[in-house]
Amino acid sequence: MSENSAHTGNMDASEASRIMQDPNSTEEERAVAASALRQSGGRGGETSPDVATEASDVMQNGGTEAERSVAASDLSQADRARDENA
Repeated sequence: MSENSAHTGNMDASEASRIMQDPNSTEEERAVAASALRQSGGRGGETSPDVATEASDVMQNGGTEAERSVAASDLSQADRARDENA
């Protein structure tokens, strides 16, 4: 299995931090934001299948433009081959 070398950029990491601090953020949004933060600053790693599903839900069901950007960052860091074979 090949590892996805994408990482979360500074703007998405800042927005992910804001989502984590926002008391109105949903559990789903927080999970996506936490994953994005874990993959920021060159730390690497891949988005888990569960978080990829949550990120997809955020992309499809609304949220702000910034929340969708964080979700898109997480999706870009998922292992597509693993997820397609799951």
